[in-house]
Amino acid sequence: MNWLESYLYNGFLPVKISSWGILALLFISAILFIRIFGSRISKARKLRLQLKFSKEFEDRITEFLFDEEKYESGTEDYQHLVKELRRQIRRRLRRRVFAKVILLYHRDFKGIPEERLEKLYRDIKMPKYAFADLRTGSWYEKAFLFTEMGQMGISEGLPTVLRYANHYNTVLREEAQFAAVR
Repeated sequence: MNWLESYLYNGFLPVKISSWGILALLFISAILFIRIFGSRISKARKLRLQLKFSKEFEDRITEFLFDEEKYESGTEDYQHLVKELRRQIRRRLRRRVFAKVILLYHRDFKGIPEERLEKLYRDIKMPKYAFADLRTGSWYEKAFLFTEMGQMGISEGLPTVLRYANHYNTVLREEAQFAAVR
């Protein structure tokens, strides 16, 4: 038996209690340190991925908007773009980033580019994902989805949006009312 075992097991009772307490405190501190460190690493990674995906989607949408002949509806390039975007937005993080980027461009453009963005949004089946996320998301995600559906003119979701028009959360209620009016 080494000195630590003999000290902890054969020592005076208050010394035993305080020694075990110190060891427990050190153990809990180590676990908290690992959790906090891991959380910071995952948040930094998520932010880095969001910036990367945002740049990719911005480049694609800019090319889509300014090269009208290449991405005319029904062309092979347009179909390839739709297929590629559908594949990429299966993951929730990419879908959220894509929604933010397309809404940013949608706000900035009027007329034909705005219509093309709405058509692209519908062609890659984003409303389907919006309705699915609406059932499972937290209140701030739902508020963003209402903004998304309102700006993109998704009228199919009006019954769902109207259910939230009298919600107890004021932000969610206002966004649902705004989406219903649009």
